[in-house]
Amino acid sequence: MPPREETFDALYNLNKHAKKYAELGTKNYRKGKKTTAKANSNKKKALYAVKERVLAELLDAVDWIEIHEIDGRDFYCLYFQDGEWSFHTPVENLDITDDRVTTHEVLDEFEKTSEKDRSSNSLKASLLYIESEFGVNANNHLPGQYLWYGSNRHFIGWKYLGETGDDSDEGSLDDW
Repeated sequence: MPPREETFDALYNLNKHAKKYAELGTKNYRKGKKTTAKANSNKKKALYAVKERVLAELLDAVDWIEIHEIDGRDFYCLYFQDGEWSFHTPVENLDITDDRVTTHEVLDEFEKTSEKDRSSNSLKASLLYIESEFGVNANNHLPGQYLWYGSNRHFIGWKYLGETGDDSDEGSLDDW
């Protein structure tokens, strides 16, 4: 059965929110808010990991694959539904054979944006959909689910997905 439109919409939302967390992480780090920046960075990493897990499951549904070199780094660009949807991911993150790649091109101009212009769904709706359809919980992909702020430990994941996984790496500020 081919992937549903909701799957691509959810991936699109994860991607946009991951970019937003990246922007917030940078901004908070520059402001000296290192714990908040670390939380933003961990959430970004978790969303990209979820996206890659789902893309790996959708490889049989890909219409075509290109390699795009962006800022000196190679990314697969996977196209679905006759090019209606496309997603980039670093080439080292998916196991794709060379014979599936149609072109390799250098993109001199590639604008990453967190602006959503295609979906009205929330991140919560997208994460719950991905968990329901693919069994992938974003909290399991956080590098650390807890961070210390002063003497208090805070869960930084998405509470509606539950606190799961190992919290042994609690991401102290010594990591920065």
